Amino acid sequence: MSKEKSKQVVIIGGSYAGILALKTLLKSSPIELNITLISPNDSGYFNAAAPRLLIEPESIEKTIFPIKPTIEKLTSGTIHTAKFLQGVVTKVDLTNQKVFVDNESEIDYDNLIIASGARAKSPAFKLTNNNDQNYTIKAILELGDEIKADNNIAVIGGGSTGVETSAEIAFKYSDKNVVLYTGASRPLPSFPKSTSSKATGKLNQLGIEIVNGERVNVKDKTIEFADGSTKSFNLIIETLGLLPNTDFLPKKVLNEYGYVETDEYLRLKDHHNVICLGDVVALGANSIVDLVYTQKPVFEKTVEFEVVDNEATQLKAYQKASGITTFIPIGRNGGVGLLFGYCVPSFLIWFAKARDFMISKAGEHFT
Repeated sequence: MSKEKSKQVVIIGGSYAGILALKTLLKSSPIELNITLISPNDSGYFNAAAPRLLIEPESIEKTIFPIKPTIEKLTSGTIHTAKFLQGVVTKVDLTNQKVFVDNESEIDYDNLIIASGARAKSPAFKLTNNNDQNYTIKAILELGDEIKADNNIAVIGGGSTGVETSAEIAFKYSDKNVVLYTGASRPLPSFPKSTSSKATGKLNQLGIEIVNGERVNVKDKTIEFADGSTKSFNLIIETLGLLPNTDFLPKKVLNEYGYVETDEYLRLKDHHNVICLGDVVALGANSIVDLVYTQKPVFEKTVEFEVVDNEATQLKAYQKASGITTFIPIGRNGGVGLLFGYCVPSFLIWFAKARDFMISKAGEHFT
């Protein structure tokens, strides 16, 4: 066990992974930690509920959780100190162990936790890498107003966000024309065909037109197809793809898509005092389920070994779950889902998520 009296730990990120990292550090360390959590947002955002918030904006306040009160609550009665610094990390010097914020402040660290997450094309679905949560709230409200006003709507992307968003719109506004461009052979292409077929049926029941097998480009309110033809809509919502918030890191530690390359213990390969968590991890699955049930146990052991310096700790290697676990509401009455790769009945999707998009449980991740 380390004989150090204290350690300086910096956490980059103030959403799911950042708060989980803070909780883990405070719970795991018998040595005093002086923690600085840095994030452009001063509140966490339960982005899993974004498709519901677009048509139910009155619930937004239930998905936003201030960071400072959480830090005060978690550190109360412990030997540790933690402070929140609102700002944008612009550079990390891995050799000299320094974090630079807004190109002005520099913070030294003994251990660095990179939990900066990922952003979406539309800020309504995720926090951004350089704006606070108010920017995201504004984007939700504006997109919600557009959805309410426009009758001809295209949703781009056949993954979970695209399916959920198109279904929420069609369920709420049955008179609108909603077209889902999956960009694949079917909606939810990573699901078994039988589950994807059920999703297709439920989407069709809501009156949603599904276009498969078309890769499209979006220009303002026009979709451009591979053959050069175009189609115009009143509103186009893009739900495809995530961009990791790793601009501040040297390219040598990132893969071609910008995700952080770690070893199987979530450490930077040449800097074991730097641990990564959440959507930034190249090994990860970009989901809350992966974060909580697969990455968390690995992270806990790595923290014990690298932060607490307990050399007796048996490190745990990251392994992706053998089957997908995800629930996809398609409207408010049910949906489709998988639990470790096995099909879940629609009524269970209703009970677990479709009723309120888990908004009633959002605080568990941030407080």
